[in-house]
Amino acid sequence: MLSSEHAANGLPFFRRNVSLRILSKYRNALFGIAILWIIMLHGARFGVYLGFLGKSNPINQFMRFGTVGVDLFLFLSGMGLYFSFSKNKEIIPFIKRRFVRILPTVFLISGIWWFYYFIILNNNLADFLKRISLLCFWLGGGGGANNGIWFVSFILVFYLAYPYIYHYLFDKGNALLRVLIAMTCAIVFNYLLAYVDPSFYKVTEIAFSRIPVTLFGCYFGKLVYDGRKINSMNRPGNSGELCLYKTGRWFCNGQADFQVWNRGQEA
Repeated sequence: MLSSEHAANGLPFFRRNVSLRILSKYRNALFGIAILWIIMLHGARFGVYLGFLGKSNPINQFMRFGTVGVDLFLFLSGMGLYFSFSKNKEIIPFIKRRFVRILPTVFLISGIWWFYYFIILNNNLADFLKRISLLCFWLGGGGGANNGIWFVSFILVFYLAYPYIYHYLFDKGNALLRVLIAMTCAIVFNYLLAYVDPSFYKVTEIAFSRIPVTLFGCYFGKLVYDGRKINSMNRPGNSGELCLYKTGRWFCNGQADFQVWNRGQEA
């Protein structure tokens, strides 16, 4: 337990009455942590371990759970979507801004490789078009967890859906209740899809199973945007937020490993 003196002088997040806007202030740093965590996970897959520290050293154990870095990245992305759309609720400019931030880099880096591999080396126009259109992931024909295209395919679809998600969550009614309903529906959808079409779900679960955390990031973005304070979650009227907050603390302390399905080491 932190003493009141430590709470006052220690890390900002643990100070009393701290505003959640602290997350916005350090959002880029948190993105950096998430990215480094993901890079460390993929490095571990290629045998990049700090062996001289021993197999059970904390750094190597941290590397093994890099999938949480993906969840953190999507949570922060959901927060950013709320900020962006709240400032300008015109749908077309919002989607255009988001796509312009991603697609040029994808086409420049991956597109050149795809052209070389599928057109020049293999004369396979069909597979090239599936990759360049980013449909390969949804068609179950590759481009999934092994090369990271799943993330681009998922986040672009989420961008397209976000204006409608925003209106559902925040235009009327209880936003907390609505996000809990949406997250529950997403979890049920995962289980139904795994039951109905397990082969398709095996390919796409790396994206579908992360819908809940992205939705929660969207909701949490509102709390940050409004400058809600940590201690305000302790009031009886905010018991739902308190529950989510305590669950998040429990999770971050290593007491829980929430996943809709066992993603293993995939990211």
